[in-house]
Amino acid sequence: MILTQELLKQIAEDVCSPSRRDARIEDYRRYLMFNGKTADIIKDAIAKEFSKPETVSELIARLIPINLVQKIIFKLSGTYTESPLRQPKDRSVADGELLEEYVEELSLNIRMKEANRYFKLFKRNLMEMYVDELGNPHVRNIPRHSYEVYSFSTLTPNRPDLVVKIIRDDKEPKKMVLAFYTNESHWITNGKGEVLQDKMAAVENPEGVNPYGVLPFVYINESSNSVDPLQDDDLLRMAVAIPLILTDICFATKYMSWSMIYTIGDVGEVPSNPNSVLPMNFGPNGEKPEIGQIKPEVDTDKVITLVKTLVAMLLTTKNLSVGAVKMNLDSSDVASGISKLIDGAESVEDRKDQQAFFEQAEAELWELLSKYMIPFWRANNMIKPELNKEFSPTFEVSVFFREPKVMLSEMEQIEISKARLDNGFSTLQRELEILYPQMTREEVVKLRLEIEASKAIKEQEMIEEIDQTEDVIEEEDGLEPDVQS
Repeated sequence: MILTQELLKQIAEDVCSPSRRDARIEDYRRYLMFNGKTADIIKDAIAKEFSKPETVSELIARLIPINLVQKIIFKLSGTYTESPLRQPKDRSVADGELLEEYVEELSLNIRMKEANRYFKLFKRNLMEMYVDELGNPHVRNIPRHSYEVYSFSTLTPNRPDLVVKIIRDDKEPKKMVLAFYTNESHWITNGKGEVLQDKMAAVENPEGVNPYGVLPFVYINESSNSVDPLQDDDLLRMAVAIPLILTDICFATKYMSWSMIYTIGDVGEVPSNPNSVLPMNFGPNGEKPEIGQIKPEVDTDKVITLVKTLVAMLLTTKNLSVGAVKMNLDSSDVASGISKLIDGAESVEDRKDQQAFFEQAEAELWELLSKYMIPFWRANNMIKPELNKEFSPTFEVSVFFREPKVMLSEMEQIEISKARLDNGFSTLQRELEILYPQMTREEVVKLRLEIEASKAIKEQEMIEEIDQTEDVIEEEDGLEPDVQS
């Protein structure tokens, strides 16, 4: 798809439209909360509810910025908790070795774990492949507020034909910097779609050609009918509402400790010291003076129960089961209690769905690298020498996702290995590799040989001991021992 000047202008105007900007602002709030910047967002919510500055200041002083977004997203995105097994479908040794080199060079398992979290946070993720000035290949995940995607297909409306990276955002379109990518074109413009010739000259591409012949991105999308999936608003709203409720409790607790004193009649100055004597005079018409107090009361335990219920409902809507969680929360351990509630939840429906998305994403990533990116990098001397080699023309990747391992003690793992060996379901070599993952294969083989030699010596000693015992028994019975020739 070739981008014309008219199309650049239309798309740039759409990128700068109020609806697109509002959506990016909302996604930026998600991004901030996911990365731990919750306090400012909660402060803004408090400022909208109360008009008096002193009330806002007191509430902010007792702010509880518990990060529900990050904790729930981490809990949901478990596809890469255990590194998957990747291998060529045709079992090619050369392709397998190069595959391992690229997995390590790209830090792919770390990047895919991040991609999984962005996917659960935004329902989509955009991965970009590039090579740096030193010839090192990289994969990066672009935060949702930093790009827009467009599809012009009526058959596959969920697959992007155009990617727009927002290199610099600004309220004034003239100051924005946008990078447009299609399979044929690559242009850098401002927010009005005007090509920035200095930027194009800096990347040595004044003609605006995409040299790869394909989008250098992998797009993971939850929707099947649009490149822009509808966002959930429950997680973000609850992530603000629950800290607000907890902050209200702390604010109310302060005034439960300090009552408000009121007076009627001619009372004078009320001392605050214990054992004070305060003389009070009747009014001119015999009015009786009076001192009273107003003490606010808040049922904190009931509010905490409400918080627990809200968190449990939120987890349930996110396909996290909380049925097995048994926990009583009270005002003394509310933050740690909510954290434990989320930790104890289990994803029972979502993991297999995610694996399907990421199997497809990995297939696209390796096809993009092996068929387009690496050949171009090599042809233009952009890749470092140790990676200056290509996959075979028939290279395809098979990805097997492993279930997260249950944490076992060393003794428990030994018992499991022993049971497998006793029932003939494994070999000593395999079990030693499981028990000692820090050892190299040569070290494991050496240990196996030592164990087998030690076992053989013990068996021989046992046989000799049995023979000696039989000889003694025969002598005691008055029988001559057998003479072996």
